[in-house]
Order: sequence, then structure tokens, then C-alpha cells
Amino acid sequence: MSGDPLGPMHALDWVNVFALAVNEENAAGGQVVTAPTNGAAGIVPAVLHYYRRFEPGADDDASFVPAHRRRDRHALQAKCSISGAEMGCQGEVGVACSMAAAGLVSALNGSNEQIENAAEIAWSTTSD
Repeated sequence: MSGDPLGPMHALDWVNVFALAVNEENAAGGQVVTAPTNGAAGIVPAVLHYYRRFEPGADDDASFVPAHRRRDRHALQAKCSISGAEMGCQGEVGVACSMAAAGLVSALNGSNEQIENAAEIAWSTTSD
């Protein structure tokens, strides 16, 4: 973990820890998370858990986040695929990052344009 709790890498350290925990649980045969797929399973839950644990005033009922993820998932499926077999692991992770970014911005009360920008930036930086 980074030494400075206010530094930009501190949040990323926690998201990485949460993502690894999800994947370890899957590998151990525990509760399996497939969001959006098993290959990219740790990304969305890790970002959501970080938001719920560290964002002041975070809503524990984050049911509004999956609604945006569903919309974004359909938009992504129209342009590409969420199948690791079809487009490879990097594409699978790119879709998950895009969904997580859109969900986080939505949870932070971002505008539709900000949500779409977050999804696009996450997708373009992980899927090239």
C-alpha cells in the first residue's frame, strides 16, 4: 500500500486489493462473481466496494449502479463483445473497466455526458 493516504495511488491500491479478493474467492470455489464475465470478475465489485467503503455519504443501496451498467453493457455489445473467447482477455477487461467507470461516475451523481465519457475513457485505455 502507498504511504500517503491522500495520494492518488492509495485509492488504486485499495481497488487492487478488493479485486484480488474477489478473484481469490472465485478461485477457492466460494461465491462466484461474474460481472460482466468470470474473466474480469474482480473489477466491477472492487470499484463498487471502494466507493461504498471510502466515499463519504456513499449510498449503501447501490441498486442504481447496475442500471447504468446494463445500459452501457448493451451499448458496448453493439460495438464489440464481452466474450473473452471472441475478443480476448484484454477486451473482456476493457468492458469491465468501462462498466465500473460508468457505475462509479453515476454513483457520484455525474451527468449522463460524464458517465459516457468515463466509460469511453476506460474502454479506450484498456482495449487498445
